This record gives sequence, C-alpha cells and structure tokens, in this order.
Amino acid sequence: MEQIKEIIVGVVKKGEKFLILHRQSNKKFDPNKWEFISGFVKGKADLKKYVIEQIKKETVLNVEFIKFGKDFTVDDEYGMWSIHPFLFKAIKDNVVLQYKDHLEYKWVLAEDLKFYSTVKDLDKNLASLNLL
Repeated sequence: MEQIKEIIVGVVKKGEKFLILHRQSNKKFDPNKWEFISGFVKGKADLKKYVIEQIKKETVLNVEFIKFGKDFTVDDEYGMWSIHPFLFKAIKDNVVLQYKDHLEYKWVLAEDLKFYSTVKDLDKNLASLNLL
C-alpha cells in the first residue's frame, strides 16, 4: 500500500490578496505549477513552527500566525497527500524568493486563482481556512 505524503501549507495573506509561488521546471512534483508555500512533514515536527520556518526559508517573509485550517487529502498522479493548511498575515510584503524552488511570486485575489495553472486542489486550502 502506498504511503500518504504529509504536507504543510502556509497560506500567506496581505490585505485581500494571497501569495502564490511559481514552481521551477525541474521540481519532481508539479513542475511549473503555482502553489502556496509548502513542505514535506518530517518526523514528529511541531507543524506550526515548521511552516513558519518554511515560509522564512522560501520567501524571507516575517509573518503573523492567524489560524490552523482543517486537514484534507488530495489524490493526484503522484499519490495521496495529507494537507495541513495554516493561515498567516504578512507583516511586510517584501518577498525575497530563494530561487532554488521557485521562479516568481504574485499576490493574487482568491477569485483570480482560476487564471493560474496550480497544484491540484489549491483552493481547498482556502476552503479549509474558511476563506471561500
């Protein structure tokens, strides 16, 4: 039986807009797709602390925690994913991408996500945080 991959997702908000990142073309999972900040759960990590570290590592942003979302699963061509979403507010919007993982970033309204080629069920993160 295939093992479920656990992922933390940091949804970062500035006003009414959300930060999305464009994945590099050489990524193993979902190359060239847009996503929120995410990372694989390693061991028995403190998920809130880990997602804050991941946001800092990928964007250099300082954020303020708002709330946890309801966990959900995604089934795609890569397998099953258990998603742990968190919502944060950007203290400033000075994103500095660490280009190892992403090509570019944008601040977008939730209703504009449909115009981007995103990882599967990206909007479920917003729904789990009661933002849709």
